[in-house]
Amino acid sequence: MLGGILGEEDQKPEIEASGTFAGADAFAAAVAAKLAGSDPEVARDTSVFLKQQAQILETQNQHLKEEHEARLHYLRGQAREVDIRRFGLRLRVGFQLFIALVATVIGVGVAIMIHDAVTSRRVVIEPFHTPPTLLANGIDGSVVAAGLLHEISHLQAATRSTAVRGRLAAESGDVELAANEMEAFGNGYADPIVRFNYPGQDCWIAPAEEAAGRRNKADAVLKAGGTFVNCYRFRADILDGRGDWAGAQRAYAEAAALTPDLPAGYFSWGVALAKHGDLAGAVAKLQDANKRGPRWADPLKFWGDVLVKQGNSKDALAKDDEALKYAPNWRELRAAREALTKHAG
Repeated sequence: MLGGILGEEDQKPEIEASGTFAGADAFAAAVAAKLAGSDPEVARDTSVFLKQQAQILETQNQHLKEEHEARLHYLRGQAREVDIRRFGLRLRVGFQLFIALVATVIGVGVAIMIHDAVTSRRVVIEPFHTPPTLLANGIDGSVVAAGLLHEISHLQAATRSTAVRGRLAAESGDVELAANEMEAFGNGYADPIVRFNYPGQDCWIAPAEEAAGRRNKADAVLKAGGTFVNCYRFRADILDGRGDWAGAQRAYAEAAALTPDLPAGYFSWGVALAKHGDLAGAVAKLQDANKRGPRWADPLKFWGDVLVKQGNSKDALAKDDEALKYAPNWRELRAAREALTKHAG
């Protein structure tokens, strides 16, 4: 380019091809020597200019090297930072999984403890110290605890027996005996230990009292029964029996709303609807009961009864067969199935 400016383009290849000029300084010296013949001052200025350019290029080259090293250092730092972040993420995820596992174990343990506390029907009495006078007669804490446990167990067994006898009497149609037995059950149920082990079972006294014509006693039992679904649904049954169908339906709805995940409220409601001729509504409620208690035979049996009323003997027989899987000794169910089989045949 300089050769063209100075009018010596024909000599450019010789300058570029020379092997003795290794750098920008050598190139500047060669250009200055070339121009010295025409104008020494121009040659000096050109040499100075080219040397300055060479210094600038050298500085830029040094900056590029330093920038390259800085970029490499930055990239290495970023790579290390990424590795640290990955390790931290793995550590955090592992810690979270550990906390979740510990919480799950604790939750399962608490759930088991609560389940055992709610469902356990056993009474545990720890041995205790007795006065020296009793101990001298051989009556220590273990003896007293064993005797107390025996009496409590006897009380619980006697209470259960009266309840069972009352239920059997009610099924056989002996309403007076049923009411008397259930009243005896209520007397035993007054004991706090029995009441704790059989929560809500006193609600069964009310239907027996109502069947025996003891309305005031039935109402008193339901009032004292508290918020148990059996008391709610038996109250609805009693209202229906007294002719208050509208009040009974409200009570059935309250029973279902009280325990929406349990089948008892829906079952009683479905049976009552069937009695009043609402077969479609009865099927819907019995389906709800079966969905919430698939192994409970009662909703299946009464569902089959409703299907018979609808003229669907085939599906009714299937419901009875399914119910028999869960209650194979239910005589009324077996009799209904045999009658249905004869009718279908």
